[in-house]
Amino acid sequence: MKKFKKIKLSTLMAIGVLVFVLSSCEKTFLIDGDTSSGINSAEKYLYVIDNGSKSLLMLDNNLGEIKNWDLTPIVADNDVRGVTCNDEYLWISVTGTMDQIIQLASNNDNLFVLSTMDAPPSKQGTIRELTWDGNYLWALN
Repeated sequence: MKKFKKIKLSTLMAIGVLVFVLSSCEKTFLIDGDTSSGINSAEKYLYVIDNGSKSLLMLDNNLGEIKNWDLTPIVADNDVRGVTCNDEYLWISVTGTMDQIIQLASNNDNLFVLSTMDAPPSKQGTIRELTWDGNYLWALN
């Protein structure tokens, strides 16, 4: 007869809570290590990159879609890896032939480019993630 390892009660409770939370969401986004997606939260919104459709989605806390901006005019056929924001602006990291960090602003319906900077060092790096700490923009290369 095989011996089974005992599972701690706290582990079972955590799994139960996770199943409950996921089942109560209206939508689920499966990332699973996929590099074609990025996600970041800001006060009452989540920002999600979808490279399949080349779009940036703004979601509410229930994962309901508020905005869906087409990034194709900005990034062409390049991939967007990271997204972050502060109270006014969004930043995205773009890989491929561009290898840039792009600062964006929104007038609700459209996104427009405020500034761009080459990915460090000397446009030879791939920026995978971005974050804003309140004072500085940080990039993970």
